[in-house]
Amino acid sequence: MYFRVIDEQFNTLTSFLDEDLLDDEQWYSQQGSTLSLTISKEMSGSEFVIEDNMIAFVDEARKNNLFTIMSISAEDEHTRTIECESFDTALIGDIANSYVSNKPQTIDYYLNRELYNTVWEIRLNELPHKTALPDCSGTGNTKKSRIFAIAESFEAELDFVIEFNNSKLKRAYIDIYQQRGTDLSNSVVLRTGDDVETIHKTTDIYTTFTEVKVLGSNADISSIKYDDGIYYTTDGSNIIYNREAKTDRGGKKVMGYYSSSSATPSTIFAEGLSYLKDNDEVKVNYEVSVIRGMDDYQVFDYVKIIDNEYNPAIRVKARVLEKTISRTDPSKNKAVFGNFVTLASGISARLKSLQKQLDEIEARYSVKLLSDNGTGFIDGVSKTTTLTATVYRENEEITDTLSNLDFFWYKVDKNGVHDTNWEQNAYGKGKMVSVSDLDLEDIAKITCRVNVHKNKWVQAIYFINGLKALAYRVEQLRTEDTLIVPVITDTHYATDVMNKEDIRGNLMVFDHLKNFVEFTNMVECDFVLHNGDFVDGRTTKKENVKNIGEFIGLFGQVDCPYFIALGNHDDNRYGNRASGNVMNQVIYPQEMYQNQ
Repeated sequence: MYFRVIDEQFNTLTSFLDEDLLDDEQWYSQQGSTLSLTISKEMSGSEFVIEDNMIAFVDEARKNNLFTIMSISAEDEHTRTIECESFDTALIGDIANSYVSNKPQTIDYYLNRELYNTVWEIRLNELPHKTALPDCSGTGNTKKSRIFAIAESFEAELDFVIEFNNSKLKRAYIDIYQQRGTDLSNSVVLRTGDDVETIHKTTDIYTTFTEVKVLGSNADISSIKYDDGIYYTTDGSNIIYNREAKTDRGGKKVMGYYSSSSATPSTIFAEGLSYLKDNDEVKVNYEVSVIRGMDDYQVFDYVKIIDNEYNPAIRVKARVLEKTISRTDPSKNKAVFGNFVTLASGISARLKSLQKQLDEIEARYSVKLLSDNGTGFIDGVSKTTTLTATVYRENEEITDTLSNLDFFWYKVDKNGVHDTNWEQNAYGKGKMVSVSDLDLEDIAKITCRVNVHKNKWVQAIYFINGLKALAYRVEQLRTEDTLIVPVITDTHYATDVMNKEDIRGNLMVFDHLKNFVEFTNMVECDFVLHNGDFVDGRTTKKENVKNIGEFIGLFGQVDCPYFIALGNHDDNRYGNRASGNVMNQVIYPQEMYQNQ
């Protein structure tokens, strides 16, 4: 990414790339953006990266960004950290003049009063005919706060857009939307473990009401009778009630207050009802630490969030309220979501019931890591620490019941790249690994995954250990774009065989197939594929149907969807090898489907 440093006359003073940054953090919100950068003072042109100059760049969404350097928050002999505010925030941060409007006007009327004598102009207005009467009589308000208060009165959302001609500011626009953003919930899905590292949930009941009392000299709704089953009024009262909110709060009443300046009872009531509807549910927000995909959505967009491991499970459509991006340290990336809509899971009641039964039977496992010498390392200081993994089944420690090959250690840098040499050396060490300063050149995350595997099919320990080593290798190679698809082919299973070698071969086929099935229970696979000739055929039709059933009975135990291609042996088209009778022994497609 290319950054330009410019002065107040938009003359370019110097430029640098994101790879020149030592640290950075950009915070996006619905009312502006901030930027923090740390640079080396040895960088060419660093003397221009100071207060009152500006930084211009095009972000990942191809939107022009212009920031004013507001302060130097930290500086020493070698580095300088600056704090910046987006151009719209800094430019319209002047004190707004107080004025009173006597009648409702359109939104452009109020905004143009605030934008007078600035470079900003209204470009797009989706609410050209809507009128309202915002309160602009306050003193001490900044133009920024006044502008967003006006937008809130109109239930509008604003976007600030700048255009450059080379290094010069060409235009500065304000776009007025009824609602900004795009509904991406069908295309952008954030899943824990894939796109999301952690989810923190916060709730707020302090601004949650079960009823609202309308205040004001002209606020009289006592004659309005209303009851839609949820919201209702009572005779002679200026209070609007919500039955469900009261029930949800255990019968507790929480009063809110709304002040209206209207003289029309119907308008007063509509305003009060709208206020109650906006504040009668517990406020829930999620702060999400994002692993990847931050460029796929912007503030105001809607996405889908799924975390089936949360209790209760999270499956919601949510709006992006804030977004933090670091181009030097992706571990800082996070987003805050609100405006939640709970999504149906799409799982039948029968499946949910079965899952609940399984959950009651299936034990919960956890792994705890402890270090004997801290987890921080300092350049040039020799240090070694030992990490120890302790495994619990429910509250019972089971570490010593596992083999050394059940512990999978991973070392991943800040860009998500595995240190495969380190991981290979750690494999087989068991519950303890040593980490020294020589192992770390940059920020890295070391984790341990334990394979508590309940062997169902494979009896030989040689095969089990081999499968565990293969599972570890597959997990090392897994990325966000990886499909895990085990493939097997030409098993040629048959029981009507001609000699001892064929008998031995078919026993080996079933052992090999058991290994294949067991692997899918060790590693989360997307699907498996058999490329055909799963049975050998060349027998009687009855015998071949029996062989197909036996093969499918075992192959169908894979822990994922499976697909089988039809080979030239599978439909028994060669007939019984003993009699040479061909056509009357063929298994036709419909019969094949029935057997599978």
